[in-house]
Amino acid sequence: MSLYLTQVKLTSIPKRSRFWLRFGHPVNEVSRHRLQRLVYFEPQATFCTVRWHGNPFGTILWQLSIMRAVASWEGASTIMDVDPGAEVLLRVSSKMNIRRILDLIKRIESRGIDPAAVSTAYWRTVQNRIMSRELIPDYGVRQHIAHLNFQRMLG
Repeated sequence: MSLYLTQVKLTSIPKRSRFWLRFGHPVNEVSRHRLQRLVYFEPQATFCTVRWHGNPFGTILWQLSIMRAVASWEGASTIMDVDPGAEVLLRVSSKMNIRRILDLIKRIESRGIDPAAVSTAYWRTVQNRIMSRELIPDYGVRQHIAHLNFQRMLG
């Protein structure tokens, strides 16, 4: 296990805010109290968080982010509750786009593919396609096998 871990603080305050992990494989988890826990990711790990904030009138913010934990020598984006930060592969904040991404994640999982193992290039492509309002390409088993073979070649 690496000494350089990315810490993500997951918090839930009933009827006010919730920040949870949609997918990812933390190497460690610490519960601070019933409303907050810390999860830790090794460098290169991909994970997805969903953030929701509301008030008595409804939703204020709803945001989904797919990120990659970085190594100590890499630059990172500053992200609230992610220390020291991470590389943002995809970030959406509208209800329609979040639902599209959640459906996409479910389709990927239905094929027996772990979303945390999906190519980071694919998540960047999805981000670009959403921003340009184009069709989101599908991620199938053949693409995933090619990605895994490429990863093995890199060592």
